[in-house]
Amino acid sequence: MATFACTTQAAASDPFVWGFHKDAQNHGYLGYAVDETDNEPVSLTCVPGSGLVQVLVSVPGYHRPGAGDGPWPERVELWAGAARADYAAEVRYDGELTDGFYAVLRARTSDAVMTAFRVTGGLSGPSVGSFPAQTAPERDAIRAFFKHCEPRERP
Repeated sequence: MATFACTTQAAASDPFVWGFHKDAQNHGYLGYAVDETDNEPVSLTCVPGSGLVQVLVSVPGYHRPGAGDGPWPERVELWAGAARADYAAEVRYDGELTDGFYAVLRARTSDAVMTAFRVTGGLSGPSVGSFPAQTAPERDAIRAFFKHCEPRERP
């Protein structure tokens, strides 16, 4: 699982950028972060060719239900362009890096929201905030991530 940090919402003037890289196992990683920091309100990971994406996203203002250490089952709505989807998620608390809550959810690269995100470069949601790609290199990073993740045809 990717390192995840930050409960602060990104504003248009903040230096957040989308970036893509592969780890030593060739897993794809797409993060929206401030360069050279752990300030990252959303990240996506995948196994190459799987067609599946794991999304970690901060949920500012989340209130822990009852007692216990979680994770807590919830639903997180994500938007990209005109596409909307409501995903089952587990909300977890991170007291070390963020001192806040984040949701973990799974999506398919073929989901309408993921397809629209790939095209528009923007991902958002009513409980998580907005994460827009501002530059062509960011949009290229998003497309490269999804190309790396999308299912491969078998011979």
